[in-house]
Amino acid sequence: MATNPIDDLAAVRKLKAENEALMRENETLKNGSGGGTSGGMEGRVAKLEALVETLRSDVTSIKKDVGDMRVSIATLVERVAHLPGKGFVITATTTTIAMLTGVVVFGEKIRSLLGLG
Repeated sequence: MATNPIDDLAAVRKLKAENEALMRENETLKNGSGGGTSGGMEGRVAKLEALVETLRSDVTSIKKDVGDMRVSIATLVERVAHLPGKGFVITATTTTIAMLTGVVVFGEKIRSLLGLG
């Protein structure tokens, strides 16, 4: 049975278009050291595994540092809680100023009462 040359030509054009599409797709795959294929995959996977191990150790270190920071922050919060408040500082300062003013103003009377002057 003879084939129609027009149908054969259409089939060849279709195959050529499919081949060009596959070639373009293959070009987009070529962005690693394997050339877009599975060649060198073991090396690339080994490299990724090494990087993951590095990341894992870094995350462990970061977790430890965060834990240490939590302890430090808790210590600081506890120490700050025991510091005198604003009210105490104002009261103590005002009282001290009042006592010094009293000594200056009534100094002569205090000396005479104590028999020093």
